[in-house]
Amino acid sequence: AEIHRQEQPGLSDEGFCASDVAFHRALVDGAGNPVLSYQLAGAIEAIEPLMNMITFSARSREQIVALHTRIADAIEAGDGAKADAALQALAAYTVELARDVAARKGG
Repeated sequence: AEIHRQEQPGLSDEGFCASDVAFHRALVDGAGNPVLSYQLAGAIEAIEPLMNMITFSARSREQIVALHTRIADAIEAGDGAKADAALQALAAYTVELARDVAARKGG
């Protein structure tokens, strides 16, 4: 549902960021592990929006949607290795975005 929402052309930056947070929350909650959900609540509800605020001007929505799709497809197929690879790719892309933003701001 969130991937479909993220693909909508009229979605505002705020809406995209909210959908991104909801996607990551669904990933964690989908594991069915309440301890994991509790431990990652801060990361998802606080750090994820912060990263979105930092990187939204540099990111490619299409790339984020493609990475989210890879993650969801791998999980649906039960392919842990592909899911892990897609998550690693998303993490690397996020770090790249943060570095690009910092470089543009002279930091």
